[in-house]
Amino acid sequence: MRKLKLVPKFCLICNKELTHERIIGGKKTCGVICGYKLASKVEKEFYASHLGFRAREKHPGWRNGISKLPYAFDFDRKLKDEIKKRDSYQCMLCGMPEIETITRKHFIHHIDYNKLNSNPENLITLCVSCNSKVNFNREYWKNILNKFMIERRKNVNIGNIIGISTC
Repeated sequence: MRKLKLVPKFCLICNKELTHERIIGGKKTCGVICGYKLASKVEKEFYASHLGFRAREKHPGWRNGISKLPYAFDFDRKLKDEIKKRDSYQCMLCGMPEIETITRKHFIHHIDYNKLNSNPENLITLCVSCNSKVNFNREYWKNILNKFMIERRKNVNIGNIIGISTC
């Protein structure tokens, strides 16, 4: 009976020789740490290869990089929590409570789209879905949300004003 000669294989990250068990298991790294590094490397290569696909100017939501502008110093966790409390922890557009969105918390949205204006009257609580809606056709939503600011004093949900049901 002939003995099979194993060809040594090496970790793709640190170049250590892989043990017999790792080779049989089809692994490409020597352990968990190198496995995470490899996954990260593969992910970066994937995103780099797709960088031009709807990136920056090619994306319909591109607004000349304004998302990278800094927020006002006083736009902090405390202020966001106060706004959510004021809005009863629910989306002011569709009425969805934050409790029902298990995976994502609600956003605090600047009604005038000016990140430096942290006046509480300019801030509103929105769910993920509604926050995405209001970031397109900004002039329309600015007008709607400004009308809501007037109605807010009457404690009315904006979804009732413009006829949007819950998400």
